[in-house]
Amino acid sequence: MGFRNVRFAYPTAPDRLALDGISFGATRPVSLGIVGPNGAGKSTVVKLLLGYYPGYQGQILVNDRELRDLNVLELRRRIAIVSQDPFLFDGTVAENLELATPTRMRMEGAGDERERKTKGMRVEDALAKAQEERPAVARLLERLPQGLATQVGEGGRRLSGGQRQIVAILRALLREADVIVFDEATAHLDEEMRGLLREVVQGLFSDRIRIILTHDPDLASLTEVEIRLDSGRVVRYASARC
Repeated sequence: MGFRNVRFAYPTAPDRLALDGISFGATRPVSLGIVGPNGAGKSTVVKLLLGYYPGYQGQILVNDRELRDLNVLELRRRIAIVSQDPFLFDGTVAENLELATPTRMRMEGAGDERERKTKGMRVEDALAKAQEERPAVARLLERLPQGLATQVGEGGRRLSGGQRQIVAILRALLREADVIVFDEATAHLDEEMRGLLREVVQGLFSDRIRIILTHDPDLASLTEVEIRLDSGRVVRYASARC
């Protein structure tokens, strides 16, 4: 994953560069901390990486492929985001997670009731497999009142902020994405949930590239590489452990 001399201005402000020739990247699983003052370009990096604005100059590469050459489904499979306000739809946790599972796990042509049961079962199978490799998954599921059967409510209104984050984390895990973006993921969480999320970032996704945007100093301390932005430019790009 990498940005190569990326320049970008929003269509509403074409004369003002939000990103001015930035370059950074990673070729192995690593945690990249993107920091800087408000307006430095941090959120713009995320928006470009998620494919919201294809009109940039330079290159954005994902698995050595130009991001603009990826179709929407492939882009969503390769890049997942855990934000402070994850989008959830009315239904159960299992039904929300089903959207993240690989297409091969879905059963096509089934009747509605059979399809719902099959999807729930296959999500459970996927999470059971994940728990074998990552014990922290069980700790996340324990925090949902009825586990996968927990009702989310429209926009996640039946869940606490921490529980909504848990669904977003599990969704990112099931998607098997190459890149996980944590965008202010600990905002509005209590200390216990922030601690669990920090543990998840460090352990659950250790085999992925993690991009972390945060004002949480404890979460920022987990990053291995610091990319500091200011006025749309990279002003520091170095090991965060220096």
